[in-house]
Amino acid sequence: MLKSIRLVICMYSVGIATGIYATSLDAHVHHDADGRAVTWYPNDCCGQGDCKPVTEVQRVGAGFWLKTADGIEMFIASAEPRKQSHDLRWHICVRFDHDAQSMVVDCVFEPDGTADNGRPATL
Repeated sequence: MLKSIRLVICMYSVGIATGIYATSLDAHVHHDADGRAVTWYPNDCCGQGDCKPVTEVQRVGAGFWLKTADGIEMFIASAEPRKQSHDLRWHICVRFDHDAQSMVVDCVFEPDGTADNGRPATL
C-alpha cells in the first residue's frame, strides 16, 4: 500500500514538473498598459519575456531608433534582419548580455509596408 502511494506521488510530481517545463517552452505574453495582450511572440527569440511593443520609431539614414514604453532605446541598422509583425506595430526583443555588459537585440518585428528600399520585411 505504501509503495503504491509513493508511486502515485512520484507520478503526480512528474506530471507537475512536465507541465511547468512545457509551459516554460511557450512564448511569453506581453500585456500593454491599456490591457491589450500580445500573444504571438515566438519562443526562438522571445522566450525569456524580453519582447515588447515599440512606442516610438524614428527613421534615420542608416536605420531606425526604436523606443519602448519602459524607456529601452535601440538602434536597428537597415541591413539587420527583421521579422514580420503580426499586428500593425513594431516590436523588439532585447536582453541584457552580461558578457558585453549591454543590451542586445534578439529580434525585431516590423509591420507591413515599412521595409527599406524594397528589402523584404521578413526573414
